Amino acid sequence: MPEIATTQVMQFHSDAVDDGDLQITKLEGEESLNKPYEFRLELASTKTDIDHAEVLKKAAWIGIKQGIQLAGQDTRAATTLKIHGVIQSFEQVGKELELVRYRAVLVPKLQRLGLQHQSRIFQNKKIPDIIKTICDEHGVEVDMGKLGSYDEREYVVQYEESDLDFIHRWMEHEGIFYYFVQSEDFEKVVFADAPEGYGSMQGNSTFSYKPAPEEDSRVEAGDSEEAAEDWFKEEVITSISARTNQLPKKVVLKDYNWQDPDTDLKCESEIHKEGVGVVYKYNNHYQTKEQGKKLADIRAQEINCRETMFHGTSDCRGYRAGMVFSMEDHYRGSMNTNYLLVEVKHRATQAVALGTASGGGASYSNSYKAILKEKTFRPEFKTKWPQIKGVMHAKVDGGDAGTPYAQIDDKGRYKIKMPIDIGDSKDGSASKYIRKAEPYAGPNQGMHFPLLKNSEVILTHVDGDPDRPVVAAAMFNANNGSVVSQANSTQNVIATPGGTKFIMDDTVDSQFAYLHTKDEKVLMKLDAKSGDENVNIKTTDKNEIKLHSGDENLFIKSAKENTYLRLGKAASEAGQTEGSVTVTGGDDGFFLTTDAKWNQYVKKDANIIIKGKENKQVGDASEWTIKGTSACYNHGDWFKLNFALTYGIEIGFTADFKLSGGIAIAVGASFAIKGGVSVAFEASAALKVSKSKEKNYVFDGLTNVAKKDREDSAEKNFTLSTKQNMTIKAKQKVVIQGNAAFPPADPSLAARMAAWAAGAMASVKGKSASSPPPPPPPPVPGPPPLPRSKIEVEGQKILLLFNTTTMIRLDSSGIKLKCGASELVIGPSGITAKPMVTGG
Repeated sequence: MPEIATTQVMQFHSDAVDDGDLQITKLEGEESLNKPYEFRLELASTKTDIDHAEVLKKAAWIGIKQGIQLAGQDTRAATTLKIHGVIQSFEQVGKELELVRYRAVLVPKLQRLGLQHQSRIFQNKKIPDIIKTICDEHGVEVDMGKLGSYDEREYVVQYEESDLDFIHRWMEHEGIFYYFVQSEDFEKVVFADAPEGYGSMQGNSTFSYKPAPEEDSRVEAGDSEEAAEDWFKEEVITSISARTNQLPKKVVLKDYNWQDPDTDLKCESEIHKEGVGVVYKYNNHYQTKEQGKKLADIRAQEINCRETMFHGTSDCRGYRAGMVFSMEDHYRGSMNTNYLLVEVKHRATQAVALGTASGGGASYSNSYKAILKEKTFRPEFKTKWPQIKGVMHAKVDGGDAGTPYAQIDDKGRYKIKMPIDIGDSKDGSASKYIRKAEPYAGPNQGMHFPLLKNSEVILTHVDGDPDRPVVAAAMFNANNGSVVSQANSTQNVIATPGGTKFIMDDTVDSQFAYLHTKDEKVLMKLDAKSGDENVNIKTTDKNEIKLHSGDENLFIKSAKENTYLRLGKAASEAGQTEGSVTVTGGDDGFFLTTDAKWNQYVKKDANIIIKGKENKQVGDASEWTIKGTSACYNHGDWFKLNFALTYGIEIGFTADFKLSGGIAIAVGASFAIKGGVSVAFEASAALKVSKSKEKNYVFDGLTNVAKKDREDSAEKNFTLSTKQNMTIKAKQKVVIQGNAAFPPADPSLAARMAAWAAGAMASVKGKSASSPPPPPPPPVPGPPPLPRSKIEVEGQKILLLFNTTTMIRLDSSGIKLKCGASELVIGPSGITAKPMVTGG
């Protein structure tokens, strides 16, 4: 089989075939900053059975020969400029004579990122780190050394897009550009974000401006040795034009950070001081003013770097996007400067023939776009930002596989397992913390029902942005059924995982609200049935509170201490036994019973007004303690104290008793009034002393006193009367005492009692306290004697003794009243009531 003859200025190599099996006949290539290059090749071969699949799997490269000026010499040396990549498509076109025609498209490995479409989540990573991670997954060689510093981003989502589009849109957002550098064995992607990162051309980088006439064919090489040498002659710029565009004045960006809601994140940057108009953009993925200012500068540079665009043609085979070249010899001096190539389109042909036949000629040219090197290049923000329209299903993630609880941070946010994420992250590492929308929120207000792990939720996204999700609501599914269904369609239900449930039933004419805790240990029901509105609160230990609209009462019951309280009508509890008390019913108003203690505490004033009767029964001792300086009892009509046994009043200092009407003291036995210094009785009309049936009374030192024994009285009263003053005086003690009554069946007892009374009465006559009266006669068999009453006055002390357990005592310390086990003391320090020992 004859071999192909060519001028060999362009070469195609594939690891799938032998060198020379495929020869380039035509080449068209396009390359731009921030875009994978693409070279479309037309190939010729004598092989009819080249394996397409092998060609696609194997690495390949294109070689274009270039003449390099040797330093200090007039001659030029040939070198080969390689463009590495992979074959994206391979096509067998047809056959002409003995040559089979093929087509191939060569692209860099980076282009294969466009074949990978997926959705995934990156957390807490910098954009350059994300780019490198993805390039490493595809085996792409990268150089990240020309990049500046970048902030870490909390949450970045790749959503239903290719890996290539994903890194493109983030590079455009951040102002990162890239270009390719070709080595002997592979291509490398260089990422940069400043003019210092622009690339340098292989070989020559300075070219003369030499426009060529249309008939000039100096870029072509014939099949002769002389013609082929033309290929390696000086490379020049054959044309260049400049187009300047009017620009806006400034860029204005704005965003919102919910964690700093009061900060205005509006940022701006000037595009051109002579510009017109404003470019405004919202939702630019920044959270601080510093980040916003940096992005505003990038957006301004993106527009400004395209103010003047240079278009031209050349035969400079070393032109590559991202490289810098210099021009000289232009007729306009300002054009002789440095340029950055942003786009290059290559065109080349090469003739081939079989055997020894002539291969014809070869040609090369390119067209290009460039900007001034002094400009900071930024890629156009043109890659479509994906949007999530509507809502998306997701599940709440958790932090501990052993618990049902979700992870909630200090701001009430949840970790969410996104269905779009193909990763296997678990237990809270599948997503960032995401806010949950609530029906009610604001300053010092709001509501939140915590979700459990694996709860299904609906996500929405702010402005459709995948990077800004919000939990819109929770959803029921087959595993987590609805708390309202056809069976309870009239009910509005709130149920918590802990078993607490709140039901609002809207059944017509039977509306109610029902609240209970786990296992209904505590429940409350609000019944709205017309005519029977009530509130009922119960616990499992039978404690209960009821408010009845129909019965018009309030009912409170504590089962443990048998305590029962009712305010209002008594109908509902009639016949009910509460502890030791059976409620008979019929008594409306306030009712309280308890088997335990009853304590009341009032911090300030307390007023009790009883317009009817008051009846108190105390089964044991009763005590009043008044810590204030005074106490006052006001009675509208009459006041009566009944004591079964002793009644005592002790007063620490003085006591005044004032009555508008009269006072009567009836004593069943003895009655004595004693004064330590003196006892005075004063009456504006008459002073009356009634004697007992025994008719024993002694008065000493009475003057101007009329004595009269009222024989007509059944009790044979004794009356002392005076028209002016009456004074009863004693040197030490005054005692007014009535004898005790003894059974009449024992005459000797009466004689002994008379003798004893005579001795006792001697104390009234002022005898010394050191000579006590004789002891009373010993008791005799039969009924016991009744106690006697007396009044003793001694010094500044007055004692009223009604019987052995009841007394009133007045002295310098106040007034003391004793009755049985009870005691009431009124003194300068207040009023004290307490139980006391009987007979004390």
